[in-house]
Amino acid sequence: MFIVWGTKILRSTAGRRADYCLLCRGFQPHRVIRVKSVGHVYYVPLGFGKLVGFEHVCESCNLKRYHEPDEFDPLTSSDRHADVETLIADTNPDARREWASRLAIDDRIRSDKLLPGERSAFLDESFTLANVLLVHRTAATHFDSLSSLGMLATIAVPFAVAAIVSMLPKTGADPVGMAVVAGFVCAMLTIILLATDGRRHTRRTILPVLIRAIRPLRPTVEEIDGILESLHARKDKLGKVLKTHQVVDALTFPAD
Repeated sequence: MFIVWGTKILRSTAGRRADYCLLCRGFQPHRVIRVKSVGHVYYVPLGFGKLVGFEHVCESCNLKRYHEPDEFDPLTSSDRHADVETLIADTNPDARREWASRLAIDDRIRSDKLLPGERSAFLDESFTLANVLLVHRTAATHFDSLSSLGMLATIAVPFAVAAIVSMLPKTGADPVGMAVVAGFVCAMLTIILLATDGRRHTRRTILPVLIRAIRPLRPTVEEIDGILESLHARKDKLGKVLKTHQVVDALTFPAD
């Protein structure tokens, strides 16, 4: 008899916490996810498992940071509506002291007082962190509105085609065959939409986050082009799906 057993990773929400976000450049509410390794038999968890770490996910940009379990046991809040200042007071009162040096740099960024080398480093950092967002997105299959419609069409269109063909005057067409062809076309379209989800997600969600991060640094077209070429050369996903003109065009729009 073959027995399916082993360990699997389980994630559960521990609460919310205020933390500094490197991409938002400021304190933001974060979701704290408790990550455990749990033994299982036939995928049924056995026991409470072993804590392997915590994931802090920024509620503004979705940037995820991982913390080892022995770093700290984070204080969290169950208040889903608490603002960042309340969360700082309740869950991370030492935050401003711990991040004082980074906050000072943020002030220099806003006042345009960075040295050239520092400015280049923070531009690179913003694009690198945006690439991390894309990597997390593409690590699993996601159905957005378009791919969901494609999946729905894969199910519904064959039945609709078969019904329509069967109601038409005698044409010699096979309703079942036509339905199979229609289902195959819709399935291929859905696969294409799933494969291109990262590109659409970048334009729709990641690009606005990136623009907020780099706008105070006032990058030139040449700098943007150089960074994206570097990402592409390293085979990073963002360098493959994001184009210089998209970043430049987005920067032309006024800040929110």
